[in-house]
Amino acid sequence: MIAYLVTSKYVDSLPLYRLEAIAQRHHVRLPRTTQAAWMIALPERLQPLMNLMDERLRASGYVRIDETRLQVLKSDKAPSALHWMWVRVAGPAAQRIILFDYDPSRGGEVADALLEGCSGYLQSDGYQTYQGVSARARLIHVGCFAHSRRRFFDALKALPDAQRKAATTAHEAVRRIDALYSIEREIKDLSNEERTRIRQLKSVPRLQSLHEWASRMQRKTLPSGKHRRCTELSTDAVAKTPTLYRGRAPRNRHQPRRERNPALRFGSPKLAFRRHRQGRQSKRRTLQHRLHGTRKRP
Repeated sequence: MIAYLVTSKYVDSLPLYRLEAIAQRHHVRLPRTTQAAWMIALPERLQPLMNLMDERLRASGYVRIDETRLQVLKSDKAPSALHWMWVRVAGPAAQRIILFDYDPSRGGEVADALLEGCSGYLQSDGYQTYQGVSARARLIHVGCFAHSRRRFFDALKALPDAQRKAATTAHEAVRRIDALYSIEREIKDLSNEERTRIRQLKSVPRLQSLHEWASRMQRKTLPSGKHRRCTELSTDAVAKTPTLYRGRAPRNRHQPRRERNPALRFGSPKLAFRRHRQGRQSKRRTLQHRLHGTRKRP
């Protein structure tokens, strides 16, 4: 019953008063206050399971991490100040472990605590904090091509409309990165050993070519330009890719983001629930209401 209520509320976006009405149509009395009490008590009941998931994630040998901003109305910080939801992902697709942790800070000490006891690989975007965290935890830090690829798309958006379809540095970068993605799609269902072999055969030459090209472009662009930052991210991602050719890690670390995007992450800071797709502002308001109980109806 509780699993049904949680799924209905946080996946299907059905408020508790509607679930009360649905139960009543089936001649079941299920007041929304009772449902709310069950929701509030649930994190404590699930804590042993979450502790076990955390232990397995830290022992997995390969963790992907990301953080996303959110606003919290009631806190020691100003209402307009940003807070952060950290997400860690580990495990194969059939045994995926996804953990969410709320913290008002984006500082390295939070990542240090979340990654304490981990070993092996850490995959992240270009946030510089992760480089220091990896060094302190003795993790091998691997990069994210999706992050640099997205920056090139941002550079395209900054161009005048007449130039967006012309051959530009950004177009060439996306073409080169997409060629690597094409190889990854072909080998995604193969074993780690077979992926390693094909990556060495097909991807390494393309990576070397991408690194040489991005280095040339970096020398030709202004230090303050969008393309300069894009090429820096690309060369950094390429520099960290040799560790990806062991067969385990994907080209990007977007799994956390994919898992996160359709999810309403928290009914309380200990639970992760899915969220339906909405506009950015609507998502933020919904999350604020559910975190602090400010909706008129539960």
